[in-house]
Amino acid sequence: MEAPNVQIEQSVVERINNKYPDMQQNIELVVKISSDAWKKLKHRYFFAKLITTKIDKATRSDENKEEIGHSAINLLNSIFMDEEDDVHKVVQKYTEAQRGFINLVTTFTSFFYSSSYTKNDSSHISDALEEADSFINKIDDTTFIQNLHTECIFNGHEEIRQGIINIFFCEYSKWRSECFIPHVKKFLPSPLGLDKQIDCKFDEEFELLKQELEKREFEKICKKIEEKYPIGRKFKIIDIIESYLFASSFHFIYETETTQPDQLKITIYETSLEESDLFELQKNEFYVPKSRLFTNIHGVAGISFQINSGVYELRKISQFENKKYFIILWNKKRRQHEIFFDTASRLRSIFKANLPKAFRRLNNIEKHCMFAINEPRGLIGIFNKQSGVVGYYALDIC
Repeated sequence: MEAPNVQIEQSVVERINNKYPDMQQNIELVVKISSDAWKKLKHRYFFAKLITTKIDKATRSDENKEEIGHSAINLLNSIFMDEEDDVHKVVQKYTEAQRGFINLVTTFTSFFYSSSYTKNDSSHISDALEEADSFINKIDDTTFIQNLHTECIFNGHEEIRQGIINIFFCEYSKWRSECFIPHVKKFLPSPLGLDKQIDCKFDEEFELLKQELEKREFEKICKKIEEKYPIGRKFKIIDIIESYLFASSFHFIYETETTQPDQLKITIYETSLEESDLFELQKNEFYVPKSRLFTNIHGVAGISFQINSGVYELRKISQFENKKYFIILWNKKRRQHEIFFDTASRLRSIFKANLPKAFRRLNNIEKHCMFAINEPRGLIGIFNKQSGVVGYYALDIC
């Protein structure tokens, strides 16, 4: 259904402009999405898309083109969804995370790094950021969202496309409720010669009628969906929102019932002791101090992450003096040990994003072996109880 082409007479436009000067300019200003979070999302998306496009061009003739294309789209999604603000750290993170795919890493690394995997060329990243800035200034929001719906790079990856669209839609909804409506009310003419009580009564009656209408139509929509799809997964419709981009289209917000595997939740807390407690401990080793928990800016203590107990079994966890954690996991499916050495927040991001390649593998080591850690030298002792052989693993603790 096409939107009606409404023609307004010039005399009406002139009358409105005379009575409400600058109204048109005010409307043009207020409909522009001015949210910093929205601009940040667009900038991160264009930056991630730029990387993916360059990788695709560099590997166009490669025999593993399809596999590289799939990995590149996942890379775009990971960079876009990453909560880290520092782009240099994001680039470093996913360079390491993609090392299992040599061609992709070579292209990705040569684009951002001068001569090694550890020293990034900030000028290349700065150039990419400037190019992303130019895209933001060239493409208006409406065109940008419409292009996102039809972007060919997501063909075959509709879940990733829809996930990115949902992020933008949530930010748009937030901007609309928090910024757009209050700004519109600022320059709308106030009713003249009307009694405030009558005005409030009209608003109340309108809201009641609106709620009744929404409830009635909502039930009709749910009933039609049940009739059309009587078989399938259970889902609960939470809300229906009208699309602002396409006429006669709506967004359904719903929850689905799924069975999740058992998860082992681990929370790492950082504590400190007062000087008085330290003094008492020196005098009495049985003294019980009162430790103080460190919290983040939101007042939450500890960093939590979840381990799929159907895949992993936690064997050992240790903290080093540089505040990094050394964790040993037993992969039940691959029947091998996997280790992790980094910060707790980095570990949480890996499990949340499901990046198993970020773990290092320890091959040819039985399940029930014993581990000992020498932190000053960065060595891990491994004792094989069946063969009685002692081995070691060198760890880069810098």
